[in-house]
Amino acid sequence: MSSRCDAERWEADDRWLIDLERCQTDQEIAIEDTFGDPITTEPAVQRGAPWALRRVAETSRCDVIVASGDARERLTVDEGLPFRFVITIDDGAYDPAADGRSLVVGAALHRDDEVIESEQLSAVFESGLAFVGAHAVRVTLGGAPFEWALALRGRRHVEVAAGDATRFLRKLLDRCRRGSYHLPASLPVVEEGITSVHVRVHKPEPATTERGLSVDVSFDYGPTRVPWRDVSDRVLDDASGRRRVIARDADAEQSAIAELLGAGVRWPTTMRGRTERGLTIAASRLTRAILALPADRYVVEADGVVMRQATSTSFRVETNIDWFDLEASVDFGGLSASMPALLKAARRGEHLVRLGDGSIGILPEEWLALFDFLNPGMLGSGIRATARRGFGVDGETAARIGRGLRPFVLQRKKAEVLTELPPRIDQTIRCVMEDEQRAQYDRVKKYYQKVLLTRCPGDEEPSRFVVLEALLRLRQIACHPGLVDPELAGRPSAKIDALLEHLEPIVRQRKKALVFSQFTSLLDIAGRALDTRGIRSERLDGSTADRRGVVERFQASTTCSVFLVSLKAGGVGLNLTAAEYVFILDPWWNPAVEAQAVDRAHRLGQTKPVVAYRLLCHDTIEDRVAELQAKKRELVTSVFSETEGMRFGSLSASDVESLLA
Repeated sequence: MSSRCDAERWEADDRWLIDLERCQTDQEIAIEDTFGDPITTEPAVQRGAPWALRRVAETSRCDVIVASGDARERLTVDEGLPFRFVITIDDGAYDPAADGRSLVVGAALHRDDEVIESEQLSAVFESGLAFVGAHAVRVTLGGAPFEWALALRGRRHVEVAAGDATRFLRKLLDRCRRGSYHLPASLPVVEEGITSVHVRVHKPEPATTERGLSVDVSFDYGPTRVPWRDVSDRVLDDASGRRRVIARDADAEQSAIAELLGAGVRWPTTMRGRTERGLTIAASRLTRAILALPADRYVVEADGVVMRQATSTSFRVETNIDWFDLEASVDFGGLSASMPALLKAARRGEHLVRLGDGSIGILPEEWLALFDFLNPGMLGSGIRATARRGFGVDGETAARIGRGLRPFVLQRKKAEVLTELPPRIDQTIRCVMEDEQRAQYDRVKKYYQKVLLTRCPGDEEPSRFVVLEALLRLRQIACHPGLVDPELAGRPSAKIDALLEHLEPIVRQRKKALVFSQFTSLLDIAGRALDTRGIRSERLDGSTADRRGVVERFQASTTCSVFLVSLKAGGVGLNLTAAEYVFILDPWWNPAVEAQAVDRAHRLGQTKPVVAYRLLCHDTIEDRVAELQAKKRELVTSVFSETEGMRFGSLSASDVESLLA
């Protein structure tokens, strides 16, 4: 048979007929000729496609019989937008047997100010077409089951028995979108926030190929639990004794999902990319993920067992002359575990302890330090012994130290957080002192060598103040002799000469640079040198009153190319992204301080690569400090990452001797 309308047959016949009563039963629109034979099998017409039916109506040759015995009416098709199918629910009579009221359910088609009551409908088709007499209109059901529209066709309302009312309302809220129904006044809609997030972790189904554990998420709105994958925007709550409707908080639910993703939960992926089937988590990340979630909002269940976070700790100490007794317990959301049980679990290398109700308590890793104090040796003696031995550690020892320290160090690398930042280039400029500056440096160095190495030969702890004075004076002379003797402030310096040599092409290119030093007197000397060359600069140190004004002038000015900054006053908290170059005039003991200074330019908002220059005087204490820092940085990196750098308290006599060599 033909898949399109037979044009010759249409021309030959006088009129055609649609029997709505039979079409409604068959859910198929059949157009017949005067002899009752079908004239088309076109699928679009059979499905009730409005454009196909409109094509038939345009011939003005098609009639409609609404019901048996009715007169024929000419087919017309509505040209406007679809009508919305809206369900109206009212309270019915009270049923003592069910202890509740029945529901009176009606419906109407709405489009702007137009309303067509359900009792006016002659036929309704699942394809989205309805007839009012011989007039066809388009309809969107808004998620309502088609059988409901069919049941209400030609009727003012239907009644739902009181015993079936709850089931009907649940199906209504589950299927119908907000705005496609009107609830009775006795059924209030309340805005109630999420009381808790329920996370169920379990093994994946055998038929799936997902890796890791499956994660199901539900949201508790008071006593009502709603699965995250439930598409309804409202839920029925009848657990509180009074029936009501709760509006879900989509923003709060999405925030909870984002928080889970931040804790280590992942979308499962396939070769084609992300799939929406559910969430997963690696078994090795489960404990850390639970500890990362707020205990007061999340309930995590793993294979049917609730996992609880510790919420508080209590201690009680009894003492006498030669003894003391310590009792401690940890509370896990209303359930407690004794300290012996926790210590026993930690001694086995576990962070889990069974609680009285069968749930599992998770012990935070940072509490291991407390347990090591209460039970010395529980975590092994390797960490303490290694700390006493100093820097001579191998890879295995460094890894052991890292395992002991890592729970106490939280680190995020900038490259991992701000992936869009342009690159940062670090270079070291090695300056060679002229004869006059070298002679002064060697003279002071020999003096302190004699003082220190004769006062503390073999001592593990050299005189703290003498060492500090020696290091300070040698570093000052390496920067500029005028820092030690103000009368020499006008003499040349290797660092100032190198700084000017690199700044001049930067200024000519109309680019900007930051110059950092911990010595404000060195900034004075650098500022005067810039002035003599006609290079305009701004300055910020501890005496600057209008910090914001100075920063804004440097950032916005087209003529100011150099910003002189005190390392302590301006090393943090400033946004100086107008600069592309950073000069560190004097190395600081802690490399993290230098990194913070460079980050004034290399930070969020920077669009160009940043070049950081570190000025070191050759064959001086600055070379020795750099070597010592490199050794310490290598150790720290092998343990976990670069952190605090060098502290004075870690200098031994051999370190001092190396610095003054």
